[in-house]
Amino acid sequence: MKKLIRLFWQLLLFPALYFPYRWFHQAVLVNNLGEGASRLGENQQSLYCNDFTWFFWWGIALVVFVISLFQLRKIKRWQYKALYLIVIALVCCITVPAFFDLLFVA
Repeated sequence: MKKLIRLFWQLLLFPALYFPYRWFHQAVLVNNLGEGASRLGENQQSLYCNDFTWFFWWGIALVVFVISLFQLRKIKRWQYKALYLIVIALVCCITVPAFFDLLFVA
């Protein structure tokens, strides 16, 4: 069990950052960027609050994946390394859209 926790601790970044980001989203992003109606400038492309949220969670997923690449040296067999990376990538690809939807439903 300890070995699993050592290998998968980086996945805890998602729930650990959810509530601080939710507060940041409501207090700062919605007020400054709006819910998708405000523009940064007339000649610039629009940056919406939802876009920032999407980039933030995919950035966290990228950080989790990079940490997982460093964790690979703890695994001996290449089959387990491949399975480990597939599981991490799958969890990230499922978690990011789920947290994005959860942020706007709750």
